[in-house]
Amino acid sequence: MKKIIVTSICIVFVLAACVQSNNTNNEADVKAISEVSAAIVKAWSDGNYEAFMERLDQDAIVLPQNASSVVGNDALKSLYSNSFKTFTFQVNETLDEIVAFGDYGYTLGTWVGSMNPVDGGEPIPFNNKAVAIYKRQPDGSWLVYRNIYNSNELSLVQKSPELLE
Repeated sequence: MKKIIVTSICIVFVLAACVQSNNTNNEADVKAISEVSAAIVKAWSDGNYEAFMERLDQDAIVLPQNASSVVGNDALKSLYSNSFKTFTFQVNETLDEIVAFGDYGYTLGTWVGSMNPVDGGEPIPFNNKAVAIYKRQPDGSWLVYRNIYNSNELSLVQKSPELLE
């Protein structure tokens, strides 16, 4: 009897794992996340602040390099409004991974390009790696829920430690 119970429990766990695996990397979800990511890159490249903000979940959190976390829609609006007012952007994205699982998904990739001051100053190149976590919305669409990024390049201080002396 004990063997039957243990075997039954094992079968339940195996079946549960199979059901959960069916929710991972659903082709339609991966495509939808990829399309949102591409729309974000287009919004940055086109200087379209509104189109970018529409791709962020109401409770989004961004973890920028060398800065405090930016939490919530109001704080994100302030941060990104200033960015779009101050710079134009040239962005090329490479996605190395897109994974969807249930109501969440993520992308792993790079953003390479430049921030170009609207006042005509010198372009500022960037080469960043990023992880974005997406959340399925009640209407079935996907929005960025969490984002973290940092540079693949050494900072000026890392290149020239004598600056700290």
